[in-house]
Parts: sequence; structure tokens; C-alpha cells
Amino acid sequence: HPEDLYHHFRVYYRCFADAAAILAQTAYSAELFARLVPGARPVQVGPGVDDAVFSQPGISGHRFRAKHGLVGQKIVLYVGRKEPTKRYDLAAKAVDLLRTADVKHVMIGADIDQQPIDSPRVLYLGSLDQEDLLDAYDACDVFLLDAFDAGSANPALRPQRVVPPVAGAG
Repeated sequence: HPEDLYHHFRVYYRCFADAAAILAQTAYSAELFARLVPGARPVQVGPGVDDAVFSQPGISGHRFRAKHGLVGQKIVLYVGRKEPTKRYDLAAKAVDLLRTADVKHVMIGADIDQQPIDSPRVLYLGSLDQEDLLDAYDACDVFLLDAFDAGSANPALRPQRVVPPVAGAG
């Protein structure tokens, strides 16, 4: 965010200049660090999504649907922490307003706020192992990135390896 003054505190620049390396997701970010921070050592490492993980044989959306009683349902998938800033409540309300009854909002991730979800169309599964998570990505019809304060695009990049539509807010 080169135009955002919030990101230009001197303490950041001192830390960047003293670091052994700065890991940058893109060539643009690496160039920006090199330009803004004399002496910085930026290294482009990419976005952190391993394509090989998402193309493993054996990933099965059908297995996920069968395991969780979702055969014949459309799946709106959210993967992330369950906390207020992620606005899962708003997503649940939106799914509840759909006129078709064959849609389920499946939520996967740690339960940070410990609040109940009052919607018959939400299936909250908590944290899952990698096999189940990959199967969930494969099963979903729409992936929902419902955070207004996401600090990274990685949650949206992961499902693009396996599912078509990704919807985001913010």
C-alpha cells in the first residue's frame, strides 16, 4: 500500500533495512521494498499457494458431500476463523434470504468467538484436516471470502485452484 501513510512509519523502515530478507509475494512488492527502503533485501517468494497440493489425486468433492449430508445441495463455502470481523453473520443472513432451499453455507475454521450460529442453512464444521479441507474446496459451488479486513489474498487464491466462482466483500 505505497499510498497509505499508515504503512510508512519509520520503525517499519528500520526493521526492513535491518532484516536479513524481506519476503515479497510479487515482483512489484519486491521492487517497491527495494525502492522505498535503501539497503533492503527483498526476495520474491510468490503468494504461498502450492498448486501441487490442489491437484493431488484422490481429492473428492463427492466424498465431502456424502460425509456431511450435502448430496444434492449447493455449497457456499467459507474457510477461515469464525470471528466477528469476518462477518459470517452477514453471510448466513444472505444465504437465509435465498429463495431456493438447496443451498448450504458451509463454514470451516477455528471458532474464535464461541458464538452460536442461528441459521438452519449453516453447517459449521470447525477445523478440518487437510484431506477434508481439500475435498470441501472441490465440493463447493461458490467460495465466499467474507472478510472486510483480509490482510492477504491467499484465502481467495486457494479455491481458485479447484472451484469456479469466488465472491468477496470489502
